[in-house]
Amino acid sequence: MNVSLFGSTGLVGSKLLSFLENEDQISSIRNVVRKSLNLSNPKVQEYVWNNEILPSEVFQVETLFCCLGTTIKKAGTQEAFRAVDYQLPLLLAKQFKSLGGQHFIVISAQGADEKSKIFYNRVKGEMERELITLKLPKLTIVRPSLLLGDRKESRPGEAIGRFISPLLIPLMPGPLKKYRPITDLEVAKAMKEIALNRDPKTAMEFHTYLATN
Repeated sequence: MNVSLFGSTGLVGSKLLSFLENEDQISSIRNVVRKSLNLSNPKVQEYVWNNEILPSEVFQVETLFCCLGTTIKKAGTQEAFRAVDYQLPLLLAKQFKSLGGQHFIVISAQGADEKSKIFYNRVKGEMERELITLKLPKLTIVRPSLLLGDRKESRPGEAIGRFISPLLIPLMPGPLKKYRPITDLEVAKAMKEIALNRDPKTAMEFHTYLATN
């Protein structure tokens, strides 16, 4: 399988890239980055992107992983946040579909809701709505809850979450499992398994939509 990956320098994307590199069923990875990672794996074809038009071969793959995301603090404004978390995934999905792409897998968030009063959740919900409307051949939206991992930037809320998560997990059985804190490794592995049509064995919420639905 040939795949493309956007967001490989992020928390989940970096772990996903490692999983894909070590997966025998993945023959090539078209990795789109802002700055070269200088990887030596022959499976990885790197594309340094500075907002110019990307070559068509980036989108001429069976599966495209979109792990893009930011925070309002990092983006600076709500408009800049929307550009990364809403506009960019839609642009990639449209190009992917137009060039015959089959399976678009994107990270959203638990609580995504286009009617939410919380800006972050509302933008994620709007992104989900528009992607579903595109009628991609196959679309999978993954919705991790509180995401745990070693980030480059400080996020006090997540630091607190890492501390209390062992206490929360036993209190979230059955239908509440999807709200449990989840690690970057778990999300990345689940995304890889979903792409390969395997059971991801995850409590994380995810939804797959087919164009025929």
